[in-house]
Amino acid sequence: MLNRNIQSISNSRLSPYLKICDGNTIDAMCVYTSLQHRAALYFTVIQEIEIAFRNELSYKIEEWLITDPSSPKVPLYEYFINPIYMSAYLNSEGQTQLTKAYKDVQRNYSSKFNKLKQKQIKKAIKKGLVLPSDQQILALVPMPNHNDMISHLTFGFWVHLLNPDPIKNPNTTYWQNIFTNLFDNRFGTNLNLFTRLQDVLRFRNDLYHQEAVWKNKGIKNPIKALQNLETKFNNFLGYLSKISPERFTTINESYNLTNVMKQMFDQHKFSVEIENLREIFIGPGLPN
Repeated sequence: MLNRNIQSISNSRLSPYLKICDGNTIDAMCVYTSLQHRAALYFTVIQEIEIAFRNELSYKIEEWLITDPSSPKVPLYEYFINPIYMSAYLNSEGQTQLTKAYKDVQRNYSSKFNKLKQKQIKKAIKKGLVLPSDQQILALVPMPNHNDMISHLTFGFWVHLLNPDPIKNPNTTYWQNIFTNLFDNRFGTNLNLFTRLQDVLRFRNDLYHQEAVWKNKGIKNPIKALQNLETKFNNFLGYLSKISPERFTTINESYNLTNVMKQMFDQHKFSVEIENLREIFIGPGLPN
């Protein structure tokens, strides 16, 4: 049972847990399982932060395009896909991501068109009707728009638009002029917002790759790891409450987060769960 579990997650993934469990493999496996279970709490909160953040920034760009005399006065979708607009003010990585997003959007559009075309052809043949033309099919498939581009651009793409480092973000002044009064200035400055969202981005990437998201300096035992997860979760809830107070209230009430957090981050319950897992791995009353 234990060996099969280790084989499923790999020894390398278990290694940081061995460090905080004094090299005890059974304890490490128990702690890994418990902490991974708790890390799943973050998915909903991070998704809410990501969606609200990218929508706010895209709204600010659209507002700028409409109202600012210095803007190119083009639709948001055109601003995304025409290389003389947004792409010209991105670093090489941002340009690559923007190009990839556009290709993905076009690929999805082509896929929808081809599927509908095959469906309409089969329908026409079955009913003995004239085969539909491509123009008729095109009229039935919604054209790509700015929402498609927004959804295909990564969280990191949006976060790095606020990067104040002129080496990593050569057109900081350009973006600062567009991104004014973000989230009604609840973060005080864009630098403060960037710092917080960069923290979320790093955590998100580690979480989505099943890394040990509790890791930090000074964490030398499982309880410290649990406490760090709780601290991070509270921080992220605080970010969400500033980014979207309405979504924070909705999530907090619908998920009953207060009770959920009491269950997940209670140290006694955590210890009991570890003991229960130990029995699963080695059987009740047996030595390590």
